[in-house]
Amino acid sequence: MPTMEEIQQGIFTALSAYEPTADGLETEEEKTEFDAYMSDVLDDLGKQEKDKADAIAYAILHAEAEADFFRRESERFATRCRVIKNRIKSMKERIAYTLREYNLKDVSGSKYKLALRKSQRVMIENEGIIPTSYFRVIPETREPDKKAIGDALKSGKEIIGASLEDSYSVNIR
Repeated sequence: MPTMEEIQQGIFTALSAYEPTADGLETEEEKTEFDAYMSDVLDDLGKQEKDKADAIAYAILHAEAEADFFRRESERFATRCRVIKNRIKSMKERIAYTLREYNLKDVSGSKYKLALRKSQRVMIENEGIIPTSYFRVIPETREPDKKAIGDALKSGKEIIGASLEDSYSVNIR
């Protein structure tokens, strides 16, 4: 099937050639035959144009529906992912609480070992009073640089508005 551009070019060529060719014909019979031929050519090109327009419209509508389907599926997957991540966080918090509550370092299964790993995280108590040297610049965002603050606090430096707090996370091996 020809492209829409080829069909339009065919219509333009047929219409452009009509008058010079028709004027060159000498008998009425030749003119009638030529008119019938041009009518058939233009009818065929018109049918091709309509078919191509329908095909293009169908392809566009189908692609839009497909894009909409994938957008909805993407949203559904993102929601499902958040639910699963929240479930993981909840399970880790529960096992960390249980291990801390019963003063256990780890619990072993036949395949996996759940272990409590102690770490520290920087808690920002009041962002407004932290010195500006402990901020990193992120385009369009200003937030405390927890790594720099943590390093300074660990080295014994006191930073107003920040402190170190023990935190626990579950490590699966």
